[in-house]
Amino acid sequence: MKQTLCSGRRIMVLDCTLRDGGFVNEWKFGHECIINIAGRLDRANMDIIEVGYLRNTAIYNEDSTEFPDTLSINKSIGGHHYNAMIVAIMDYGKCDIERVAPKESSIVDGIRLTFRKNEINEALELAVKIKGLGYKVFLQPVAITDYSASDVVAFVEKANSVQPFAVCMVDTYGFMSKRDLIRYFYLFDASLDDGICLGYHSHNNFQLSYSNSIELIEQISNRELIIDSTVFGMGKGAGNLNTEMITSYINNNIVEKYDVGQVLEIISLYIDEQKKLHSWGYDLRYFLSASTDTHHQYANYLIEKKTLSIDSITTILKRIKDDKRTRYDEEYIESLYAEYQNVEINDTEAMDGIREFIGNRKILLLAPGSSIRNERERIKRYMERENPVVIGINNLFRDFKPDILFISNALRYGQIEDEISQYNMQDIKVIATSNISVVSLIPEWCVNYKNLLVTDELEISDNSALMFLNLLVRLGVGCVSLAGLDGYGSNSNYYKQGIALREDLSKKTDIIKRALHSIKNKIDLQFITKSMYEEGTT
Repeated sequence: MKQTLCSGRRIMVLDCTLRDGGFVNEWKFGHECIINIAGRLDRANMDIIEVGYLRNTAIYNEDSTEFPDTLSINKSIGGHHYNAMIVAIMDYGKCDIERVAPKESSIVDGIRLTFRKNEINEALELAVKIKGLGYKVFLQPVAITDYSASDVVAFVEKANSVQPFAVCMVDTYGFMSKRDLIRYFYLFDASLDDGICLGYHSHNNFQLSYSNSIELIEQISNRELIIDSTVFGMGKGAGNLNTEMITSYINNNIVEKYDVGQVLEIISLYIDEQKKLHSWGYDLRYFLSASTDTHHQYANYLIEKKTLSIDSITTILKRIKDDKRTRYDEEYIESLYAEYQNVEINDTEAMDGIREFIGNRKILLLAPGSSIRNERERIKRYMERENPVVIGINNLFRDFKPDILFISNALRYGQIEDEISQYNMQDIKVIATSNISVVSLIPEWCVNYKNLLVTDELEISDNSALMFLNLLVRLGVGCVSLAGLDGYGSNSNYYKQGIALREDLSKKTDIIKRALHSIKNKIDLQFITKSMYEEGTT
């Protein structure tokens, strides 16, 4: 006979691997894997098993844990008798009530309903309908850290009128510290009617899911607790609380009731293979998002720019307005990025200093393409013959000591100082663009970042080599020789291994050709090494 959960047991574990883990593999676990994970979780004596999403857009597929309706869940896992409570989740507005069959015809025992703060009233109306169909209802307010104390009390007052089976504190973005969690716990515990279970769904951005869950378990309260977890922490981004860890803790410290061996078998047989195919777990971008209380896509967007130091990224994230923090807006973060980069300075004196330093000598620009290494002898012969002013673009090269190092990329600025010391090149003159926050590597000259951008080609507007060519145009230089400006094809096109290549840049050779053709009308470009761009400038 199926166990009832509010029968004196204080702690319950809800495993949501088949749902939250689906963010990693698009819910394509495979039919055998779905059946066996659910079966082994049941044999492990899991209290509650969440088996997937209910969504209007889903099409039944036995290999997927996205379901178009509750009866599809019967077809997927209905061949087994479960002692655990079986639940599914639905987002408010993304699954019609008509897709939820009456409980007597469904293997599902409970529905977890997620909703945002501005959807509370409508979501609670839907919860009443779900409850009327015979299901246990779990209320899952998204991003509970968006709720003030008064918001929580007002929400709980409305939730009590529905009398759900459980209300969950959902830390959607992994922001919660121990202090935050305990504050929310006591707000809910004091306000919720007796008999309503209280849940906690965490994300592991700060690696606090385990310790926070233990802290919650150890609070003095008579209220039933439901702790969400996934096997091996499988879940979007930083992942979730590990089922194997929290069940082991409960076994060793509260009451021995879980067969952790079954959970470990799931890892060995199924989840370890998923880990090889997909990535989840602690990650810099999720730490940054949690530490600045912002949606993780903001940090991801800025990191993918590959032009900013971590300090700069953090500064931008802290500038995000409160009403934008947990709702990703790409146009908004692009505007903040542009605003941060476009630091205006008066660079007249700097331009005069660079012009005087170059004088009437020829100029050789060294970009970081692999031809710097492959055609080094040709470059050396040119340097011996012409004695040019050598300009390194965001990079130093062991074989060629530049007279000037041009840095427009804040990420590279943070690495350059170590390289200068390593290569014993401390006497190099540095030109830095105004978007860079100067720390210990003091530039000889600082020039306006905005004035050097390629304004008519947005996708490559901040290309460092093109920006320096625009600087030469501003200086009135008539001719420049180019080496290492090879063109984008693969990471092997770089002089140094490990230089980041944005995936979409391999498609941008034609765009850069156009930009170079435009610059060619203002300054003579002479390629010393082989380049994919040379044809486009003749």
